[in-house]
Amino acid sequence: MNADFFKEAYPAIIERFGGDQELEIEIELRDSRVEFGIEDAADITFFTTVSFKFKLANSRIFILYDQLDLLTGIDLSVDQEILFGQL
Repeated sequence: MNADFFKEAYPAIIERFGGDQELEIEIELRDSRVEFGIEDAADITFFTTVSFKFKLANSRIFILYDQLDLLTGIDLSVDQEILFGQL
């Protein structure tokens, strides 16, 4: 993957390092948990924090770090022996 891939989201990377600069990305899931049957919520709820770390290829220095908190709910029901799920 190179810097040109992120030209819309992070144009400063191209301005500083050029569009042909190879990048490495690390994706990490932290603080993940699943909860079942919370009152006034979905049947199954999944929480996690996704972090994205970008660095120049063959470098140890990260040039960009971003984090996203993710919450997903799943409702399940059974009708005539068929399991239905709604995300």
